[in-house]
Amino acid sequence: MKSIFLYNDYELIYYIRDGSEIVLKIFIQKYDLVIYSFIQKIPYLLYSGKVDDLMQEGRMVLFKCLQTYRSEQGSFYNYFTVSLRNKFNKLIRSKYYSNSNVYLMEDMSFIPDNDNTVENKYRFLFDEHIEKILYDEYFINGFSLNSIAKTYDIKYSELIQVKSRMVKKLKTYLDTSK
Repeated sequence: MKSIFLYNDYELIYYIRDGSEIVLKIFIQKYDLVIYSFIQKIPYLLYSGKVDDLMQEGRMVLFKCLQTYRSEQGSFYNYFTVSLRNKFNKLIRSKYYSNSNVYLMEDMSFIPDNDNTVENKYRFLFDEHIEKILYDEYFINGFSLNSIAKTYDIKYSELIQVKSRMVKKLKTYLDTSK
């Protein structure tokens, strides 16, 4: 039997659409390696070892791509990897935003204890009213800049500038506090 990487994706897709289950198994086996390599790039804390769940999510993306792919869209591999990356990014965002506390991966030393929560620990760094709004709504609650701009009637471009300034302040503080 040939190596699974020697099969042409276009031919495999043609046979799969014709109803060949054997070719479908070869195709899944070929792209399981791609899905697994994407899972390895996700920080362990985000998926807590649920590789099987993520593999299943990746296979669902693969089946959707098999149904919607057209050859004029470029190579199937690129089409699939973009779709898979988007799906995993969506899962990561939902995992982050489902928790009220988001921790920076570089510095885990500020995990909250009973008296000093993350919500209040770095709030003192920001003096301006707009900075406090952005800290609470964007960094703590996870709202998008666009929704904050609409809710508080602030220009989107101003929020981007303030966010950039806040990130610099926070990085400077974290670097000097080590």
